Amino acid sequence: MQMNAYVQKVLRYCLVAVCCAGVGFASAQTATKKPRIAFISSAKSSSKWWDPVKNGIAQAAEDFGVDVDFITPADGELDGMIKIINEIDPSKYAAVVSTMPNPGRLRNPLAAMVKEKRLPLITTNSGTQEDSEAVGAILHVGQPEELAGRLAGEQARKAGATSFVCIVRSVDNAATKQRCEGFAKGLGVAGPVAMFEPQGKDAEAEASIAKFIEGAGPVNSILTTGLNEAIATMGYLRKSKNSKKPHLVTFDLSKEVATGVTSGLMDFAIDQQPYLQGYLPVAVLARKLKYPEESALLLQIGLFSENKLHVRASKYGLSLKPSNGRHILSGPAFVTRLNVDKVDQYIGQYR
Repeated sequence: MQMNAYVQKVLRYCLVAVCCAGVGFASAQTATKKPRIAFISSAKSSSKWWDPVKNGIAQAAEDFGVDVDFITPADGELDGMIKIINEIDPSKYAAVVSTMPNPGRLRNPLAAMVKEKRLPLITTNSGTQEDSEAVGAILHVGQPEELAGRLAGEQARKAGATSFVCIVRSVDNAATKQRCEGFAKGLGVAGPVAMFEPQGKDAEAEASIAKFIEGAGPVNSILTTGLNEAIATMGYLRKSKNSKKPHLVTFDLSKEVATGVTSGLMDFAIDQQPYLQGYLPVAVLARKLKYPEESALLLQIGLFSENKLHVRASKYGLSLKPSNGRHILSGPAFVTRLNVDKVDQYIGQYR
């Protein structure tokens, strides 16, 4: 009987231990479940421009222990993006990153999501810092277009540029105007900015650019506000019989642009560093979920002290910009003949 009582006691002890271990295992599983972040964009699924953003998202998720869903409407239309924002489930997502391609229409849906669903929000890529603050976001990650244009103009002036024309995709686009007007300020040019929107594609676009520039009078520099305009303008300059080529500067990167910089046909390119527009919002939100009481400034201080971030930036030749105390600048970074070789190998993936 004593032996049986002892055995029963041992069995009861083992049963309790197993049960406790089971509870502990379940608790460990719950504790190690990663927070999930929604990254909402109006990007078309076929757009390759967003590949560096997506790679930044994936690597930040890996570095900081979160899961991220890149969510975009199938047609890339704004109505679809608004529907996604309105239907975000706070039981599934702990935080949200969103672009603001149309701040006027997105302001109310994003503000309602922050206020009613209590989801921490960071805006990125499109929209301004003021737009971000208006919807209650923690901060904005992006490139202020007027500032980028102004700094580019200052750099072009140092290289000898004194006058310019602006070749644009759309004269009615607000970002386009900011880029051109900022460049004029940096260059020290007063008065209205001469903006030209090329007609047609390829050879037709080249021909219209040639006609415009040759009729624009003496200008010694050209700013293009995007890749299509840059490629067409480089095509024109390669065929031009003028012995002295104008200074050429463009926004955004491609293999063709890198070749232009390498050959000297293009002075430099202005890179908004889209990789950082994916990486930094995810990394900041991961820290916010871990330290919910930290301010935007403390979140940034904590993030920018992380060696993981600096290893990524160094590998891809990225330039980390100073904060203004709340928002984070992803750009501008300048790609010149001094750094184009390192940048070129990552264009389309991380640059």
